[in-house]
Amino acid sequence: MPRRKRYQGAQVCQHIFDRGINKMRIFHDEKDYAAFIHRAFDFAEEYEIALHAWVMMSNHFHFLLTPKNPRTISIFMQKLKGSYTQHYNKKYNRSGTLWEQRFRQLLADGQRYILELYRYIELNPVRAGMVKGPRQYHWSSFHTNAWGLHSYGLVEHPLYTLLGSDPDERQANYRDFIRRSFNVEASHYEAQCKIINTARNQIAVYGDEEFHKMLSAQVDFPLVSYTRLVNMALADDEDE
Repeated sequence: MPRRKRYQGAQVCQHIFDRGINKMRIFHDEKDYAAFIHRAFDFAEEYEIALHAWVMMSNHFHFLLTPKNPRTISIFMQKLKGSYTQHYNKKYNRSGTLWEQRFRQLLADGQRYILELYRYIELNPVRAGMVKGPRQYHWSSFHTNAWGLHSYGLVEHPLYTLLGSDPDERQANYRDFIRRSFNVEASHYEAQCKIINTARNQIAVYGDEEFHKMLSAQVDFPLVSYTRLVNMALADDEDE
């Protein structure tokens, strides 16, 4: 089976997703979660990658990040996954790979798309039925982006900063944005979640047509557009 293509450009925000082989649990206790996220921030700093949002579930994780330099995302992920595999295998007396496959990558631009990815990532535990609200789940960036809890290495995306002129205003407006996913924007939020999930097996673009055209001109493989993702999600609905 051919290896999945990768977008290797710089200064493009990306949603990265990966999980354990056969969907196995990869985080068993607080020390596992801490070991992984501390490594993530250390490697992100080393390779000049801005980490904007994250969540760690029992068998997978999501990142929203932006690389400063080209060809660093794959190195960052290789180092992170390899280092954590060594930790895990030593701790649990096992050998071999820990990860299901190469990571999935969704390229994003525009405030409404970037903020949707913030919300998608940080509400993952709520969608999974683990908690009623994101504040009840410890292992995510929600506590920093919504409440200002200090987090070593987390970097606000420039489009997140447009939510307010100072941290308090940004956090208040972000909390309101999160709350709207449970009421006035519930149907929109659910539709966007389905579209984002549809992109998991694609190299796709979560942004407008101009952004899609710009990125497509940089690569020698097809990038699925947002319009195509919407149509695929609608087709899935019709098949259900």
